[in-house]
Amino acid sequence: MEYLPLPVKVTYAILLVVLALGTMLLFGPGLLLPYWPWQPPPFNARYLGSIYFTEGAAVLIFLLQNRLECFRMSIAMGVPFAAIVTIGSLLDPEAFLSTKRYVVWLIIYGVYILLPLYLYWNLLRRGVTIAPRLRQPKLGFELIISVLVMAYGVAFFVAPVASGAFWPWPVDAFHGRVYSGYMVAVGLGMLLRTLGASASENRFLGGGLFAMGTSALLALMLASVATGKGDFTAPGTIVWCLLMVAAALYGLRIWSVTRVNHILPQGISTIREHD
Repeated sequence: MEYLPLPVKVTYAILLVVLALGTMLLFGPGLLLPYWPWQPPPFNARYLGSIYFTEGAAVLIFLLQNRLECFRMSIAMGVPFAAIVTIGSLLDPEAFLSTKRYVVWLIIYGVYILLPLYLYWNLLRRGVTIAPRLRQPKLGFELIISVLVMAYGVAFFVAPVASGAFWPWPVDAFHGRVYSGYMVAVGLGMLLRTLGASASENRFLGGGLFAMGTSALLALMLASVATGKGDFTAPGTIVWCLLMVAAALYGLRIWSVTRVNHILPQGISTIREHD
């Protein structure tokens, strides 16, 4: 059992603080929006907050488990998400309120991509075995779902407005491309699970999916209350809500396939691994 190296812990602890700030868009958008790089409409602002909440929950699980093997899952999900968001930002610079905010945004996401990749590469360069080898994929329900989620993420990038047409609120091209990275990251995490992810990776994914579903529903509810808008009887809204419920339940199921005896206050896990 190998624990996370100190540079990885420090990097992700800083990331957790940044994500906690982003979570303010979910619970108190008025506090953060004056400093945000662009002005998202109310529903989009809350949903962006739920994305940061989900990422924060996953990073917290990552740090508490303190397992090196989980670094693979965090890279497989976090780096593509940040890369797609960065590409989407480069394609739509006019969405930002000022050049300064735009540059700071790109720098933050550039660091989010390059620093974890460097830390991962440095471990491989030193001959460290980060995680168990993956197995050959087998056709099954989870593999199909993971591919469909990734395909939807790609569609959201290529045709964001059309892909988000059934969502409970209007999704413009810029926000659609941001959500694209989120969907692709989730699909990649699910794909890694089908290829033989470790127990700690499964908990990372399961906790993230549970946070994704529950926080998205909370975002919709809070935005509806704040704006007085939102038709919960619309077919698209019902479908979207059911998908979020399914994500939360699926995450709960993934979490339940491993049993954690306890997590020590120092962050060192005593775990009986089985999937």
